Amino acid sequence: MQLRGLVIACALSIVLSGCSMNEDQTNTNADTNQATAPQVTQKSSTEQATGFDEVQAVAAVLKEMPEFPEAGQAKQIEVAAGGKEPGTKVKGTLATTVAASSNAGTYTVTLTKNLEYTINDEKLRGYWIYEVTPEETRLVESNDNTSLIETVK
Repeated sequence: MQLRGLVIACALSIVLSGCSMNEDQTNTNADTNQATAPQVTQKSSTEQATGFDEVQAVAAVLKEMPEFPEAGQAKQIEVAAGGKEPGTKVKGTLATTVAASSNAGTYTVTLTKNLEYTINDEKLRGYWIYEVTPEETRLVESNDNTSLIETVK
């Protein structure tokens, strides 16, 4: 159980570090309320050797999870909970981060979903960690309790 907590803490740390850009690095689009990550201008030696980069790795993951934003961005969401019509609306955030792995041509893409709601002292959160190569997109780990929002009456 301690290892699971450590993995969750590491994943959240990665997400939060991706969200800690200063104003000079972030452009905000007022219409969509999404931050735009800075553009990568140079390719690493790994990208040059394999021809596979972070953008392609993220695109491969987003084919499976299209509701998530591009890497380095956060997207505000609103989900319906129970209650009388029209139901309670709960706000949340979707985020995507990407990091190069120690293996050449391999990237780790992490998707996170955080809802601004707590049930039985448990915050509603989910994360999905993918390992992506030019040949394969593989879900390495995930944990998601956000479906508990459906139990709210």
